[in-house]
Amino acid sequence: MRYMIVDVGSNTVKYDVFSVSGNKKLKKEGHGTRPVRLLARIKDGVLTPEGMDLLCDTLSAYRKEAQEKNCGRFEVFATAGVRKIADPAAALDEVKTRTGIGVRLLSGEEEAACSFRGMLLTLKKPPRRGMMLDMGGGSTEFNFFEEKTSKWLCSRPFGVVSVRLALGLKHTLTKDDKARVTEYVRAYLPEKAFEFSRCAENAVLIGGTAKAISRLAGLFLGVRDEKKLSGEEFFALRDFLCTVSDEQYELIKQLCPDRHELMAAGTTAFSAIFEALGTKKVYICSGGIREGYLSLLEDNG
Repeated sequence: MRYMIVDVGSNTVKYDVFSVSGNKKLKKEGHGTRPVRLLARIKDGVLTPEGMDLLCDTLSAYRKEAQEKNCGRFEVFATAGVRKIADPAAALDEVKTRTGIGVRLLSGEEEAACSFRGMLLTLKKPPRRGMMLDMGGGSTEFNFFEEKTSKWLCSRPFGVVSVRLALGLKHTLTKDDKARVTEYVRAYLPEKAFEFSRCAENAVLIGGTAKAISRLAGLFLGVRDEKKLSGEEFFALRDFLCTVSDEQYELIKQLCPDRHELMAAGTTAFSAIFEALGTKKVYICSGGIREGYLSLLEDNG
């Protein structure tokens, strides 16, 4: 069976094409992304007409691609961007009326569970204990785990896009900007997270910003393993991205076309969590929520 799994996020709408063998082993066969900027197109709790048009056009185009790629199933889910609409059910009903495509809206806890499941499927050697962080555009999912078992998970209503919009940040950050991001993020940190500080020594990052961090760390820092960074290396990348030159920023645009303007804010937001919880090592996961969502679909038939 071949699936196209579409993820309607706050910043981008992505798909992955997977084939699933008889033993339920997943193989990724294709990927696509469009920068719809959904969160920025919500005004007074309502998705703007332009935002709705972009979303419907993107989903319709993806469905056509799914047919061309001989996908037997076309599945779409949405996360924090849609959750931030005042009446998400009405918005998704309009999408269904205009396109015929049903979209499942995940809760924050479901999002965290799917991301964790995807992490276990795609991270070759996860740490024995760790803190999974899936920072999207509009929310951040935490999952503290030990021996591949979740101990506690939660979702918090901040992400790299919402932080940037709330604080009016540019693609570089001043010392004052970094302090404001840190204060903003720490205000959302759940108190219970501090009970799992032992797990938080190892952070596993999931999502588009995390993957971009890996590419940039390899290029600009020359780290030996861009999928595994020390805390010091991560903070060095943050400081570099906050003060890039125009020439360096043009290169970042080429490498990260969907999120180049988010990288300074994203690394600073992650760093605020790491500094609060004592993170010492950072792992970058190549997979995530779409793998986890498909795995749940397979389990449920």
